[in-house]
Amino acid sequence: MLRLELVRAGLPEPRLNVPIVDAFGRFIAFGDLVYSEEKVLVEYDGEQHRLDSVQFQHDIARHETLLEAGWIHIRETKETPATGADSTVHRTRRALALRRQPPPTSGQFRS
Repeated sequence: MLRLELVRAGLPEPRLNVPIVDAFGRFIAFGDLVYSEEKVLVEYDGEQHRLDSVQFQHDIARHETLLEAGWIHIRETKETPATGADSTVHRTRRALALRRQPPPTSGQFRS
C-alpha cells in the first residue's frame, strides 16, 4: 500500500527489497522501498517493531548504520499522518529533491 501511495502521488517507482551495502560492500539490510541513486529508503514499521524489545533494539542499530552509510531512512507507522508535512509522501518527496540537488561549488559560499 505504501508503494502505491508514493507512486500515486507522482513519485518515481521505488525498487523493492533491495540489498543495501556500505561503502566497503558490507551488507547492511534489505530495504523495503529503495531509491538507490538518491540513497533514500522508505519503510513501514508494523506493531512488532514496537512491541518486541529485541526487534526494537535491532531496528535502532540498523537505522543508525543506514545513516552512517549516508542513507536517508524514512519510517512510517500506522500513526504517520496521511497528509501534510509529516506524511511519508511529503518526507519522501523532500528527501529525493534534496538528494537530486547538485552539491554547492566552492564559489557559492562567501565568508
